[in-house]
Amino acid sequence: DPSAALVFQRYVERFAIFYQDLDRSFGPYRVCVTSPVAGLTSCTDLPSSGFSEPKRKNFQLLVSEGHVTASFDFRSPAGAEAWHSMLLISAVVVIMCGTCYLLNRMASTLAVKPLERMMASIKKSANTISASVNEDLGADGDEFVFLERVVAKAAEVAKLAENKSNHQNKSNHLPETLAWTAGATATPRGMEVATTLSESARSGSKTQVSVTMRWQLEEIDKEAGVTFELLVSRDFNLLNITTAKLPELSAWLLLNHPGSLSFVDQNVDIQNLRAFTIAVGKGYHNNPFHNFTHAVDVLHCAFRYMKRMLAQRV
Repeated sequence: DPSAALVFQRYVERFAIFYQDLDRSFGPYRVCVTSPVAGLTSCTDLPSSGFSEPKRKNFQLLVSEGHVTASFDFRSPAGAEAWHSMLLISAVVVIMCGTCYLLNRMASTLAVKPLERMMASIKKSANTISASVNEDLGADGDEFVFLERVVAKAAEVAKLAENKSNHQNKSNHLPETLAWTAGATATPRGMEVATTLSESARSGSKTQVSVTMRWQLEEIDKEAGVTFELLVSRDFNLLNITTAKLPELSAWLLLNHPGSLSFVDQNVDIQNLRAFTIAVGKGYHNNPFHNFTHAVDVLHCAFRYMKRMLAQRV
């Protein structure tokens, strides 16, 4: 029917102009009609819409309604979706890389660095034992005898660390080994220190700051670089410690105060002590001198005085 075909053509033109006027990123480029009687398909291109057939079929969208099928050009929306997907993948990759980096740093801080410090401490102890045995045997000493002496001294140190109540001195080199454990040399004064430590070890009391507590001290404020050696020296400057770390440092000083290590270890709850130092810190006023920093400074001075007078040996 010519009149029906003319009406259909008008609707198709209005359809194309509709998308052209709206300035959309997609629009029709062809309309096809299938005859329900003959089964023939007639297609009409829509150049007036401003869209053309994409080369890739992925960019073509077919919309059918009854016997009419409209083909749309979807290049712009598909391209925008592709760019969004690339940006999303890039963001996920960046987040994963950042997470891996943070996990690596956390693993290094929580596991690798403590192990490195522990191995360095073990190496230092082993070198001390080896040097002590080497002095006894001399340069011409037998290698097997050297190894036996090293193993024997290591066993004695292990027994002393375990604080065994039935520990008995059956080795001629025990006083020297105990003196090495206390950081002394094989002098008469070193023998005296060794004897004191031996008696303390047999009684189960704690007289020395442990390696673990020294590591905890270093973890309090890494930026300040606090070590046990620096803490007991005159070079330690409390003003280098951040205010937020002062309660934690106070708790450490109270836990490891010379002369009361054994009592605190057996009778004081660590969590309660830390909560106590936090409460004391909050109770101080923000005075220019008599403030919480001054209180911690006084506590540190008392710690050094007790350390210098060898209160841990009493």
